[in-house]
Amino acid sequence: MQAVDTPKARKNELAQIHIAIADLGWSDDDYRAILRAKTGKASAGELDSTGRKRFLEHLRLCGWKPKSKAPLLTPQQWRITKLWRELGAAGALQDPSEKALLAYIKGHGGPDALNFINPGLANTLIDSLKGWLKRVSKK
Repeated sequence: MQAVDTPKARKNELAQIHIAIADLGWSDDDYRAILRAKTGKASAGELDSTGRKRFLEHLRLCGWKPKSKAPLLTPQQWRITKLWRELGAAGALQDPSEKALLAYIKGHGGPDALNFINPGLANTLIDSLKGWLKRVSKK
């Protein structure tokens, strides 16, 4: 079975390629010469999923190390963390830590990790936190 080349995966892999090129300090001419030698293509945008993965592996062999990062969050998930911080700054929380936020989410039937919150629950949490913040700011 062949992997499906989704637009999101394509976008992420192309972004990684361009980040790697910048991190390695390659000029555009160097990048294109190496890409053509390794893949026969003039642009990373011409690569299919397998080609992008192979070229990323080549970039790693050339010394590129992807930076580790926190899980990617949706705008709704970021909004939840922002509202939680605002509640903490307003003094409405006994514990403004991320652990406490995860306990709050779990108390609303949510998952153990912020990045696994579905859009429906995210809307519910945002409305709840906004209401809480509104009540706190009226005092």
